[in-house]
Amino acid sequence: MEESLVEKRKQPRVPIVVRVIANSSGVMQTCLSNDISLGGMFLETKEPFEVGELLSLEFSLPDISRMFNVKAKVIRTVEEELDRREIIIAGMGVSFIEFDQESKGLIKDFVEKTD
Repeated sequence: MEESLVEKRKQPRVPIVVRVIANSSGVMQTCLSNDISLGGMFLETKEPFEVGELLSLEFSLPDISRMFNVKAKVIRTVEEELDRREIIIAGMGVSFIEFDQESKGLIKDFVEKTD
């Protein structure tokens, strides 16, 4: 039996909508976040990057007066589906692979306060 995506997650996720600039090899795209955890985030976009692609992400979080610059990897993509009882939002799940200790602490604190 296949393990569900929620069961695979190691970190709690909290909903958040912020603008995220994703850059891969000079190709930039502005996305909206859907949620965030210490391990990554889901970005809403109709044109996700390829699974395995490395990204530089730039975003801010509410009540934190600094920009985050995080390296991430696309771990899954989702196509929009409208013919079900629920709407599936198109986008990509990214895993954070590199960020400084201050950023890690601030994201951890944000998730814990919002959870």
